[in-house]
Amino acid sequence: MLRYVTEGWRVAWRQPFLLLVLFIYHWLWGFSLLQMAKSVILPLLHRYPGSDLPRQSSDLFWAEGQFALLKTDIAHPYLWLLLGILVLRMILTPLLEAGTFYSLHHSDLNAGYRFVQGARQLGKAYYGYYALQTMLALLPLIWIVPSVQEALHTGSIYRWEWTTPLPWVIGYWAYGYAVRTLFQAMRLNRLTGGGIPGMLQTLLKSCHVLVLSSLIVLTAYLLLFITLTGASLMWAGMTAFVLAQLLHLVHAFGFLWESSSQYRVWMEKIGI
Repeated sequence: MLRYVTEGWRVAWRQPFLLLVLFIYHWLWGFSLLQMAKSVILPLLHRYPGSDLPRQSSDLFWAEGQFALLKTDIAHPYLWLLLGILVLRMILTPLLEAGTFYSLHHSDLNAGYRFVQGARQLGKAYYGYYALQTMLALLPLIWIVPSVQEALHTGSIYRWEWTTPLPWVIGYWAYGYAVRTLFQAMRLNRLTGGGIPGMLQTLLKSCHVLVLSSLIVLTAYLLLFITLTGASLMWAGMTAFVLAQLLHLVHAFGFLWESSSQYRVWMEKIGI
């Protein structure tokens, strides 16, 4: 198991071009969300009553905000902006995945050329996989959202213990991870030009290895992410800024490391 993870680590470090592209992608995504959040939160903070004012002032502030959100269209521009950013991310993500896997499979070609070729040759298929994966991942919300709305309407949600939704959260996460593993296998199968019966047979043989290798990488990523986040909160100034940028690099390398590890698993199982 660890052999695939270490091989994936070595393969990922030999892909500086991919790492740079993924870093820029994650940095731009984080920067866009940060700027949008600042444009919303900072004006609100300027209007928030200080501690020297009576409590009724803060109550009035929250009541006014609730009225503006529910009864006016003040949030519509921000929602449209968020939707636009999400759509752009959905357009770019399959192309990045296609370029990444193609680059891993054709390591003898020029780095920039193989990335662009991957986006061209695999892009359409990966768009289909991404759309199906997203729809299947969101499917349980058809039952979850009405239950939460009913709990909010009846007020029973305020009597929940923190452990009450925990089984549902774990179940939804496990379901999403299973869907993700299935479509990761479909991407790898499309990369190697295999058929559906062969893909299912390979998936049955390698499913546990794909999942465990992914979980090992995810655990290492989360530990490093928590460490860097905690350090950035403790140290202000330039140190915090540098650590915040390193988080994007860690995210990019985590994706590349996981993809490389699963690629090595799949190649060995199909005998390449």
